[in-house]
Amino acid sequence: PYIPGGDIAWLRPDGMAMSDHDWDNPWQRSFAYVIEVGEGAAAPGERLMVLLYPAATPLAFVLPPGAWRLALD
Repeated sequence: PYIPGGDIAWLRPDGMAMSDHDWDNPWQRSFAYVIEVGEGAAAPGERLMVLLYPAATPLAFVLPPGAWRLALD
C-alpha cells in the first residue's frame, strides 16, 4: 500500500506501490502518483495526486487516506 514520507510515490490503481514488473508490463497503462511537500521531518504540508488512465471506460482507483478534492478532470 501507499506509505507516506517520500517526495513522490508511484501507485497502481489498487493503491499498491508500483513494482519493476508493473513498469515493464506493456498492458499496465494506468497508474497514479502522489507528490508530498513538507519541511524537514515535519508532516507534509501539501499533497497532490495525479491519476493517469488512458481509456474511456470507468476504472476505480484506491486513494490514500486523507481528504482529497478534484482539481482537474
